[in-house]
Amino acid sequence: MTTIPNPKKTIESVRVKDLKPYPGNPRHNNQSAKMVAKSIERFGYINPVVVDETLTILAGNTRTKALKLLGIKEIEVLMVHDLTDEEKNSF
Repeated sequence: MTTIPNPKKTIESVRVKDLKPYPGNPRHNNQSAKMVAKSIERFGYINPVVVDETLTILAGNTRTKALKLLGIKEIEVLMVHDLTDEEKNSF
């Protein structure tokens, strides 16, 4: 049986405007953000944005753009703690 890492994680409430895009994000999905915004309007904010301790987005850049389009001011994020730069790049 394979064991998987279990990094320290917390759910935090943060202001959307304080989230920082990940500088190495290969995707720039402005058009997709509109579709994601429609999904959030229909189903709600279900899949949290994943960030590090500095509020840099590790997963969820397009979701964050969608939330901004919707005018959402505050959300819960999944904060992952104590990752190395290499681990952050793997997201």
